[in-house]
Amino acid sequence: MKGEKEIPLMITARHFEITEPLCKYIQKKVRKLMKYLNHIMGIHIILIGKKYLRIAEITIQADGYILHGSHKSDDMPTSINKVIEKMEIQLRKYKEKLISRPRADSKQSIIMKIMTSESSSENQSMEGYVPIPGISQKSESS
Repeated sequence: MKGEKEIPLMITARHFEITEPLCKYIQKKVRKLMKYLNHIMGIHIILIGKKYLRIAEITIQADGYILHGSHKSDDMPTSINKVIEKMEIQLRKYKEKLISRPRADSKQSIIMKIMTSESSSENQSMEGYVPIPGISQKSESS
């Protein structure tokens, strides 16, 4: 697809041979993960074939963060689908965490810091002050 970033994808098969259709199926499923984050550094998929069990494991490296998931089932496509679903949930949570994290240099955080520092300095200067009736609180200097 045009404009799509190519992700380093490594597929490892243990105890069975991976077929070309299965490889294309995995690539198609992995493309779905790109809609959650565009700074994925690499994806490693490990497919394990045991006697009556098929295991799919996936590890995603994304900007200093590592996500991992695995699923076991009777057939490999089911394991792949389930582990991709798990990774979608993890990536969605990670993306929400990135979005909701307050930024130190945002205008709103700077305004809040200024307002809290002004109100705390006013409270400190007024500490121990007892108002006298008939005299204004503001001191006027000539």
